[in-house]
Amino acid sequence: MPNTTPLRHPRNNIVEDRAFNTRAKLDAFAGRDVVKGVEYVDVPDNTRESAMQGGNGAEDPLRTVVVNFKGAVQKIFITALQFETAADGDVWRGLASTRTLFAAPGAGYNPLTVDEEVVTALKRSAGSVTGRLRLLGFLHGT
Repeated sequence: MPNTTPLRHPRNNIVEDRAFNTRAKLDAFAGRDVVKGVEYVDVPDNTRESAMQGGNGAEDPLRTVVVNFKGAVQKIFITALQFETAADGDVWRGLASTRTLFAAPGAGYNPLTVDEEVVTALKRSAGSVTGRLRLLGFLHGT
């Protein structure tokens, strides 16, 4: 069955809308709307200006988002993206690494830091695509 999902950021390649996906994932996990807002933010190695100089559009996603909840804030950094395609073009592998900081300002708690890696492999064969996904997470003590 072909995917007919409209692209939110159309251009020559597919770009993940991390702000939209982050809100959808967190609200779905909670079973209700818990996210007050999500926005892309500049960080020293990935700013809106540098992204546009690299050919991205003015509204294309950046690699870092800030998520606001009632009484808490979460910052998610993409720390690494790696991918490869097999020589025959039928296998794609990708690795996305993130660092998440979660804080409750004024609550007197130290922020939590979590590193995660998502390893994906997709194989095209006989008109279909099959895939494997591996999730790795590391909670850092403070």
